[in-house]
Order: sequence, then C-alpha cells, then structure tokens
Amino acid sequence: MSPSFPLLSRLRQETAAAHQSLEDSLDVPSVILHREAYVEMLGKFYGFHRGIEQALEAVGSWPQGKYNPRERRKSPWLAKDLHALGWSAQRLDSLPACQPEDLPPLKDTASALGCAYVMEGSTLGGRHISALIAKGSAVPEGAFRFFRSYGQETGTKWREFLEILAVFGEFASVEEVDQAVRSARESFQFFSLWIQRDPSRQP
Repeated sequence: MSPSFPLLSRLRQETAAAHQSLEDSLDVPSVILHREAYVEMLGKFYGFHRGIEQALEAVGSWPQGKYNPRERRKSPWLAKDLHALGWSAQRLDSLPACQPEDLPPLKDTASALGCAYVMEGSTLGGRHISALIAKGSAVPEGAFRFFRSYGQETGTKWREFLEILAVFGEFASVEEVDQAVRSARESFQFFSLWIQRDPSRQP
C-alpha cells in the first residue's frame, strides 16, 4: 500500500526546488516582452516536448487506460504558435529535438506518471502567462496557444490527472512512489538543462 504521505503531497514537496529553478531559468514574464527571445524559447520548448511526448507514448502502460499521452500532446500547440510567428514547417523540422540522453528515463508506469505530473502541471502556470501576454507583451495574438493550453478545460484536465495519480498512489509500493517522485524531479532538471543548452548544438 501507499506510504504515509500521499503521492501528490510528495510530488509537490520534493519537486519544489527543481520547479523553482526551472521557473527562474525561464523567466517567462521577461521573455514575453521581447519577440526574439519568445520565439527562441518556444523553439526550445518544441524540441523538448516532441522528445518527451514520444517517450511517454512509448511506455504503453497507463493506469486504467484513463491517461492517453497522445491525446495530451502539447507540441502541436507550440507548432501553431511558431507558424503564427512566421516559421515554416521546414524550419520547425530543422529544430534540434531531444534525444534519449536529454530526457529522464521512463521505464515504467511510475516514472511515466512522475514525468506526466510535470508536463500536465505546466498547463496551470500557462494560464497565468497567457493572462500576462494579453495584458501587454511582444507576443502577437494567435501566438500563445501553448500557454492557453486546454483553455476552459484546463482545470478539468488537471483534476482528471490528479485522480489517476490518486488511484496509482493508493496501491503503489514505496519503491514505485519513490520512482514517480524521482522521475518528476528529473523531468524538471532535464528540462532546465535543455533550455540552457547552446541553440546551435545539433542533436
């Protein structure tokens, strides 16, 4: 059975430092004031999300079949934003994409859920960023689909994911919970490393 601390509580507590480090590295409120910086950030996001989505889809075993990573892809939103900013499909295809060594190892359901916690949780912060963009920024209308995420369904989608976490955590072993937490923490860390990389470095 699950340990004394619920899985969600451990995820929140034990990824807080890595989460804050990523936010500090991104500094999105400053980035959205400069079109060139915003475009560069979206390009890096696109490369990371393409890689992580493929890795999540390859896991293949999700609790009760309720979580479908294919249906929760976010790279198409990023592609739409970059197209709105003048990028061609060819230029998108030329962007560096994550390789296995750039990603946390997703070898089982526990590690995949830990990573998905990070990717799904990012949609909550996206609502705040989209509000900042709408108030005034260098980002044109139609170029922040990614930050709008699921739109009015964002809260619902997050609650659905939390239910999946709760069911998994109820029956998970201590080792599985540890693995999920470790994977979430690594996902933040690998994302931070990716956005700090030299954009000229090819995979």
